[in-house]
Amino acid sequence: MKRSVSHDGGRVETTNLVCSFGPQLDAPDGAATIGRLSPQRACVTLADAMDEPTSIQVCGLIAGILSSDQDVDIHEAGFMQRIRKRFGLAKGTAVPLIGDHDEAVAKLRGFSDEVQQETLELLIQAAAIDGTIADEERSFLDVVAHTLQVEPTELDGRLKRQLALSKPQPFGPAATSDDD
Repeated sequence: MKRSVSHDGGRVETTNLVCSFGPQLDAPDGAATIGRLSPQRACVTLADAMDEPTSIQVCGLIAGILSSDQDVDIHEAGFMQRIRKRFGLAKGTAVPLIGDHDEAVAKLRGFSDEVQQETLELLIQAAAIDGTIADEERSFLDVVAHTLQVEPTELDGRLKRQLALSKPQPFGPAATSDDD
Protein backbone atom coordinates (compact mmCIF):
# COMPACT_ATOMS: atom_id res chain seq x y z
CA MET A 1 0.00 0.00 0.00
CA LYS A 2 1.39 3.37 -0.98
CA ARG A 3 1.30 5.99 1.76
CA SER A 4 2.36 9.61 1.72
CA VAL A 5 3.31 11.01 5.09
CA SER A 6 3.16 14.59 6.35
CA HIS A 7 3.52 15.95 9.85
CA ASP A 8 1.16 18.66 11.05
CA GLY A 9 0.57 19.67 14.66
CA GLY A 10 1.17 16.28 16.28
CA ARG A 11 -0.59 14.28 13.57
CA VAL A 12 0.75 11.94 10.95
CA GLU A 13 -1.45 11.77 7.89
CA THR A 14 -1.24 9.04 5.32
CA THR A 15 -3.35 8.19 2.32
CA ASN A 16 -5.71 5.90 4.26
CA LEU A 17 -4.81 6.52 7.88
CA VAL A 18 -4.72 9.41 10.34
CA CYS A 19 -3.10 8.78 13.71
CA SER A 20 -2.86 11.26 16.57
CA PHE A 21 -0.06 11.13 19.08
CA GLY A 22 -0.23 12.24 22.68
CA PRO A 23 -2.94 11.94 25.34
CA GLN A 24 -6.22 10.65 24.01
CA LEU A 25 -9.11 12.91 24.93
CA ASP A 26 -11.56 10.05 25.16
CA ALA A 27 -9.41 7.99 27.56
CA PRO A 28 -11.04 7.77 31.00
CA ASP A 29 -8.45 9.95 32.72
CA GLY A 30 -6.97 11.63 29.63
CA ALA A 31 -3.92 9.37 29.79
CA ALA A 32 -2.33 8.02 26.65
CA THR A 33 -2.22 4.30 26.00
CA ILE A 34 1.32 3.16 26.83
CA GLY A 35 2.97 0.16 25.21
CA ARG A 36 0.11 -0.78 22.88
CA LEU A 37 -1.63 1.03 20.08
CA SER A 38 -5.33 1.50 20.47
CA PRO A 39 -6.89 1.52 17.01
CA GLN A 40 -10.18 2.79 18.38
CA ARG A 41 -8.70 5.81 20.09
CA ALA A 42 -5.68 6.59 17.94
CA CYS A 43 -6.67 6.17 14.31
CA VAL A 44 -9.40 7.19 11.92
CA THR A 45 -9.52 4.88 8.91
CA LEU A 46 -11.75 3.53 6.20
CA ALA A 47 -13.29 1.28 8.82
CA ASP A 48 -15.08 4.30 10.23
CA ALA A 49 -16.93 4.73 6.92
CA MET A 50 -17.82 1.06 6.24
CA ASP A 51 -21.45 0.03 6.08
CA GLU A 52 -22.69 -2.38 8.76
CA PRO A 53 -22.69 -5.59 6.64
CA THR A 54 -19.09 -4.93 5.55
CA SER A 55 -18.09 -4.09 9.13
CA ILE A 56 -19.61 -7.36 10.33
CA GLN A 57 -17.71 -9.32 7.67
CA VAL A 58 -14.41 -7.61 8.52
CA CYS A 59 -15.02 -8.32 12.22
CA GLY A 60 -15.76 -11.94 11.29
CA LEU A 61 -12.38 -12.17 9.55
CA ILE A 62 -10.67 -10.62 12.59
CA ALA A 63 -12.48 -13.07 14.88
CA GLY A 64 -11.36 -15.86 12.57
CA ILE A 65 -7.68 -15.00 12.83
CA LEU A 66 -7.88 -14.35 16.58
CA SER A 67 -9.42 -17.76 17.23
CA SER A 68 -7.35 -19.66 14.64
CA ASP A 69 -4.87 -20.88 17.29
CA GLN A 70 -7.71 -21.92 19.66
CA ASP A 71 -6.42 -19.45 22.27
CA VAL A 72 -7.91 -15.96 22.57
CA ASP A 73 -6.02 -14.08 25.26
CA ILE A 74 -7.03 -10.87 27.04
CA HIS A 75 -5.19 -8.62 24.55
CA GLU A 76 -6.89 -10.30 21.60
CA ALA A 77 -10.34 -10.11 23.21
CA GLY A 78 -9.77 -6.44 24.03
CA PHE A 79 -8.68 -5.75 20.45
CA MET A 80 -11.83 -7.39 19.11
CA GLN A 81 -14.02 -5.31 21.43
CA ARG A 82 -12.27 -2.08 20.40
CA ILE A 83 -12.74 -2.93 16.72
CA ARG A 84 -16.45 -3.74 17.22
CA LYS A 85 -16.87 -0.43 19.01
CA ARG A 86 -14.94 1.47 16.34
CA PHE A 87 -17.17 -0.04 13.66
CA GLY A 88 -20.20 1.06 15.66
CA LEU A 89 -21.56 -2.45 16.14
CA ALA A 90 -24.11 -2.54 18.92
CA LYS A 91 -23.66 -4.98 21.79
CA GLY A 92 -25.26 -8.24 20.82
CA THR A 93 -24.73 -7.76 17.08
CA ALA A 94 -23.99 -11.22 15.72
CA VAL A 95 -20.59 -11.52 14.05
CA PRO A 96 -20.20 -14.88 12.30
CA LEU A 97 -16.64 -16.11 12.68
CA ILE A 98 -14.86 -16.50 9.33
CA GLY A 99 -12.01 -18.88 10.02
CA ASP A 100 -12.13 -21.04 6.90
CA HIS A 101 -9.49 -19.92 4.40
CA ASP A 102 -11.73 -20.40 1.35
CA GLU A 103 -14.55 -18.41 2.96
CA ALA A 104 -12.08 -15.67 3.96
CA VAL A 105 -10.84 -15.40 0.36
CA ALA A 106 -14.42 -15.20 -0.95
CA LYS A 107 -15.28 -12.39 1.51
CA LEU A 108 -12.09 -10.46 0.69
CA ARG A 109 -12.76 -10.63 -3.03
CA GLY A 110 -16.14 -8.98 -2.44
CA PHE A 111 -14.53 -5.91 -0.82
CA SER A 112 -13.23 -2.81 -2.60
CA ASP A 113 -9.44 -2.53 -2.95
CA GLU A 114 -9.31 0.00 -0.10
CA VAL A 115 -11.35 -2.20 2.23
CA GLN A 116 -9.19 -5.21 1.31
CA GLN A 117 -6.02 -3.31 2.29
CA GLU A 118 -7.62 -1.97 5.48
CA THR A 119 -8.74 -5.50 6.36
CA LEU A 120 -5.24 -6.89 5.83
CA GLU A 121 -3.83 -4.17 8.11
CA LEU A 122 -6.39 -5.00 10.81
CA LEU A 123 -5.65 -8.73 10.48
CA ILE A 124 -1.93 -8.03 10.91
CA GLN A 125 -2.68 -5.94 14.01
CA ALA A 126 -4.95 -8.66 15.37
CA ALA A 127 -2.38 -11.42 14.83
CA ALA A 128 0.38 -9.41 16.53
CA ILE A 129 -1.63 -7.91 19.41
CA ASP A 130 -0.50 -10.59 21.88
CA GLY A 131 3.16 -10.17 20.91
CA THR A 132 3.46 -13.42 18.95
CA ILE A 133 2.28 -14.80 15.62
CA ALA A 134 0.94 -18.35 15.99
CA ASP A 135 1.46 -20.74 13.07
CA GLU A 136 -2.31 -20.78 12.44
CA GLU A 137 -2.42 -16.96 12.37
CA ARG A 138 0.50 -16.88 9.95
CA SER A 139 -1.21 -19.41 7.70
CA PHE A 140 -4.38 -17.27 7.66
CA LEU A 141 -2.32 -14.16 6.84
CA ASP A 142 -0.41 -15.98 4.09
CA VAL A 143 -3.70 -16.88 2.37
CA VAL A 144 -5.03 -13.32 2.70
CA ALA A 145 -1.76 -11.76 1.50
CA HIS A 146 -1.59 -14.12 -1.48
CA THR A 147 -5.18 -13.23 -2.40
CA LEU A 148 -4.33 -9.51 -2.25
CA GLN A 149 -1.07 -10.06 -4.17
CA VAL A 150 1.11 -8.94 -1.27
CA GLU A 151 4.62 -10.38 -1.50
CA PRO A 152 5.71 -12.64 1.39
CA THR A 153 8.67 -10.36 2.13
CA GLU A 154 6.33 -7.35 2.44
CA LEU A 155 4.07 -9.32 4.77
CA ASP A 156 7.10 -10.35 6.85
CA GLY A 157 8.17 -6.71 7.20
CA ARG A 158 4.69 -5.55 8.15
CA LEU A 159 4.39 -8.31 10.75
CA LYS A 160 7.81 -7.47 12.19
CA ARG A 161 6.87 -3.78 12.52
CA GLN A 162 3.52 -4.60 14.09
CA LEU A 163 5.07 -7.03 16.55
CA ALA A 164 7.51 -4.33 17.63
CA LEU A 165 4.58 -1.96 18.21
CA SER A 166 2.56 -4.58 20.08
CA LYS A 167 5.15 -5.41 22.69
CA PRO A 168 4.97 -3.29 25.84
CA GLN A 169 7.80 -0.79 25.99
CA PRO A 170 9.59 -0.17 29.28
CA PHE A 171 9.50 3.28 30.79
CA GLY A 172 10.67 4.86 34.02
CA PRO A 173 13.22 2.93 36.11
CA ALA A 174 12.63 -0.24 34.06
CA ALA A 175 13.82 1.53 30.90
CA THR A 176 17.25 2.16 32.41
CA SER A 177 17.70 -1.33 33.83
CA ASP A 178 20.90 -3.15 32.89
CA ASP A 179 19.01 -6.46 32.75
CA ASP A 180 18.37 -6.16 29.00
